[in-house]
Amino acid sequence: MNRPRLNADTLLCILPFVEKSTICALLQTCHFLHHEGAKYLLDEEILIDIARGYLDSFILFMLADGLHRVRFLRRLALWSFTAGQPIEPQRTMSSSTGRALAQLFRHIAERGNLRSLGLPAEAEALLSSTEELPLAIAALPKLRYFSVHQAGPRGRWLLKNLKSELVDANISLLENGNPPNGEGVQTVQEEGGQFGHLEGDAVQLCVHSRRSLRKISIWADRTIGHLRSSPKPQDIPVYARLTDLSLSIDEFGGKLIGYLSRAFPNLAHLTTHGYGGARLDKYRESRERNKQDQKELGRWTSLRCYKTTVATLYALGIECQVQCVHLTHFNVDFHAAMLRAGLEDVRPSQLALRFTGARWLFHNDFHAIFTGPGGQGLKTLKLDVMLDEEDLRIHPIRIIEAVIQKVIMPLRSLVTLQFSMNVECFTEEHDSPDFGQFKQIIDGLVADKIADIMRRASAAASGSLANIWVELYVGDDEDLTREAFIGLPMDDPFWDDWECPA
Repeated sequence: MNRPRLNADTLLCILPFVEKSTICALLQTCHFLHHEGAKYLLDEEILIDIARGYLDSFILFMLADGLHRVRFLRRLALWSFTAGQPIEPQRTMSSSTGRALAQLFRHIAERGNLRSLGLPAEAEALLSSTEELPLAIAALPKLRYFSVHQAGPRGRWLLKNLKSELVDANISLLENGNPPNGEGVQTVQEEGGQFGHLEGDAVQLCVHSRRSLRKISIWADRTIGHLRSSPKPQDIPVYARLTDLSLSIDEFGGKLIGYLSRAFPNLAHLTTHGYGGARLDKYRESRERNKQDQKELGRWTSLRCYKTTVATLYALGIECQVQCVHLTHFNVDFHAAMLRAGLEDVRPSQLALRFTGARWLFHNDFHAIFTGPGGQGLKTLKLDVMLDEEDLRIHPIRIIEAVIQKVIMPLRSLVTLQFSMNVECFTEEHDSPDFGQFKQIIDGLVADKIADIMRRASAAASGSLANIWVELYVGDDEDLTREAFIGLPMDDPFWDDWECPA
């Protein structure tokens, strides 16, 4: 009796729906599946941990079967989970592996279709394994996304000479061959030669993609805004199609915003990751420099969405209207005057504000935040109060009253409010009697009544508040969360979609 068999077409229809481990097993059953099954293994992003020695076997796999598999590789990320540790180049990857990897990239450049490539956090150490590797990667013609971190001389050369025209880039540069904090990866110092040190920041090094780049993330690049002399406007490359910028700032001080607005004139979405803890005078100096930079080089006319911290909003001093602003703050950074000045700069119609410590609501200058011109155009507000141990001494009713008096009533144009008060955001005091009493009071509050009081208070102040969502988090259990809605129902997509308009 003959065993039932599946024909080749049926097998190929099944392969897209089975697990990768099953495909690996099927590849070893017959020549047909060994040849045809590889493309189903490569249809997703391939993540290779080079620190564990997986790269050699991956290269052998890709170069087997007459280079048939090269054309199916679309997305590749080389990674090392020892990031942040001092790693010497020879420990990261041997020169023989580097040459084999360079050979693979040359074949991909000739006949492949690689669209996305990510290099590990120790990119400079990887690129230093052999001189062939940067040359081979630079020759890739079809990349649309490229990620390189801790790029030194070879990484800078690669960015400058990349043949592909990128759509999305994720970049961090070493400063003078060292990471920004002076620790971490050991790199090869280059003096002259093909990979000699190239001056310039990420904006200048990616100039080959200025006509195609739409999104870029720049991490802790101290060269941006710290040029030896102010550039002339005509010397700044213009990325006319770029609409999305994510910027990590490890220190404040240099001119930045005028330079970026000149390079990215059509920017719509901006995210800045700033590090807090600087002195207030340091923030003021940065603010003054950036405002002067905008006078000299120009400013954005408007932005759709800006995500940042209160301190960074103040320090960068962006002078343009922003439709939607997302702000967070940590205790070390918060000054009501900084928030008021920052909001006056950007004049949002939609604001998401998260801050830790309800005690800030009782500062004398908090009331001035929303009575000033920066708050008068607000139509939508998401206010997220994260309580900490110092708030245990404040009665929850007083917190809600402060929100009504200092936020809701001054905002007469406010139409939609999402207010949340989170009791579970601190853990050290969970066993204290104060916490138990505080949580019991929160548990006894009626969210519907609070929402109605907020609506009535707005109406009494000639306000326009019509849609309210009140959330009181008293525990991780959903049964302990109190919610109430007025106007828009909970399942209305507005609550999710308003945060960052497309």
